[in-house]
Amino acid sequence: MLDMPAQDKHEKMLDEMHDALYTLGSKIRRPIGGRGDKLLPKDLAPAEPEGAKSARTHIESLHKAMKGEK
Repeated sequence: MLDMPAQDKHEKMLDEMHDALYTLGSKIRRPIGGRGDKLLPKDLAPAEPEGAKSARTHIESLHKAMKGEK
């Protein structure tokens, strides 16, 4: 098997940012439920994951910064 060439600093940084975004995405996703979950009263619906509110705020600020670079 061939060895992969070493990543430079910025390639490593991109990999770390991708991992961080994946982790943030996991924090905001609710547990998978049935098709009618959205019809349930709030007290019966699956709970929002811990840290979801701060993750959403962080995602919004990152999105704004990245859109500014476009």
